[in-house]
Amino acid sequence: DSGEVWRLGMDWTNAFAGTTTTKLFLDEVKQFWIVVRDELTHGEQRAVALGAFKRVYRDEGKEEVLEFDKKAGADQKVRAYLVDWNLLGPDGKTTDISTEQAKADAISNLTPAHYAAVEQVIDAHVLAVAEKKRMTPGALTSVPMSA
Repeated sequence: DSGEVWRLGMDWTNAFAGTTTTKLFLDEVKQFWIVVRDELTHGEQRAVALGAFKRVYRDEGKEEVLEFDKKAGADQKVRAYLVDWNLLGPDGKTTDISTEQAKADAISNLTPAHYAAVEQVIDAHVLAVAEKKRMTPGALTSVPMSA
């Protein structure tokens, strides 16, 4: 029913994802930070969801089963939101994440604890942005999956 769009109160004056970013500090003294996108496009959200998809198979009862890899989905989410950072590599210099490959490599080389901290900061930001939008009259939101 085409009238359903009107019932949702959708704001068509802002149909495209914004390009705004936010600097988030990773430590108490605000020495280390990441810059993340405030929202993803439809295509980016889809890539995050597909990043978690592993395979489809039929179980013994012939039921279709979808298998997901939460870690792969979380990695895709972190890559999608992360824009910049000032994390230092073993050489004491800021680790480059200016290309998708450099970003993927750098994220993969974080210690598990540091990766978890970056992911948690991003998740908290995503939820805060969604809550802010939810409080805006007529706004529709979706929250990307969390690992």
